[in-house]
Amino acid sequence: MQPIFAEKEYIDTPRCCRILGVNETVARRLAESGLIDLIEHRPRSRKKIRYQSVVEFCDRLRKDYGIPDTRPPLVPPYRHRDADMLPFPLADTIGSVEATTLNGCGFYTLTRLIDEGQIVAYQLVRGASSPWRISRESVKLHMDRVLRGVTGGPRAYVMLPE
Repeated sequence: MQPIFAEKEYIDTPRCCRILGVNETVARRLAESGLIDLIEHRPRSRKKIRYQSVVEFCDRLRKDYGIPDTRPPLVPPYRHRDADMLPFPLADTIGSVEATTLNGCGFYTLTRLIDEGQIVAYQLVRGASSPWRISRESVKLHMDRVLRGVTGGPRAYVMLPE
């Protein structure tokens, strides 16, 4: 007998991958790590992922890295747009190589700026091997502050301890 579940509570793996900006292998690893909830409702079929677990995962990223929630308020049917789920849009996301090039600094300096809250960034999974997702806008704002001679700048974002 097939398990019964509310279809609206679950999304398919490709949609989860589009929301998080990952491939299916990474989505499966996130599920194996317990960071999102995956269900196999039929053998050899696309896996379903509990939508609320993806929302909670993105909210946890925001909280862990001290990134304010800038999503628009919820309206019926009470779901955020897929593009609004992550701490900042994928379209605004750059990697550490591009950020160091834009900033004219090395990786160590970049991570220090992230830790100090000068640049907004997060890792999907904490660890040295997990790539940073960095807000292009925050790098530009940081560079504008540097060019204007503003030292320090507002500490709007603070990295919370693990």
